Amino acid sequence: MPLINRKQKNAVDGFAQEGNSLSLSSDKCSERRQHGRIIRPTGLSVIATHPGFFGKIHPPDGLKILDFSRYGLAFESEKKYITGEELTFEISEHSNQVIGVVGFVTHAEVHEKKYRCGIQFDFSANSHMRSKSLEQKLAEIEVNLLNLSQA
Repeated sequence: MPLINRKQKNAVDGFAQEGNSLSLSSDKCSERRQHGRIIRPTGLSVIATHPGFFGKIHPPDGLKILDFSRYGLAFESEKKYITGEELTFEISEHSNQVIGVVGFVTHAEVHEKKYRCGIQFDFSANSHMRSKSLEQKLAEIEVNLLNLSQA
């Protein structure tokens, strides 16, 4: 399935998007993105945990998802995360579910008394992350969310 390629350009009220018309947030990292993201996706559920023993003693964090693509996501949380921190995600969208998605925090900032974090999935983390089936599931979730947002 081809990559959904979207160009971003400056606009008066943040960022506008060419191609598939979806509104983009005006956060600082938008200029650095190589891949477009679906803003405020509906029907997406994501749970984050820390890998290893630390994840077993801390409860999973339910997140408010701000944007999503097959390569990463942004979320808002009450918990503080640190740039470079590794997390494991369970991502569900209707009948699609993927577990064990490894990602790391690329940026974290305080936004209105909550933490806003950007995540990049780490496709070199392990054999599961390098698998074609995971790549296909994430692409399928992305396409389904894109179709929902344009409906």
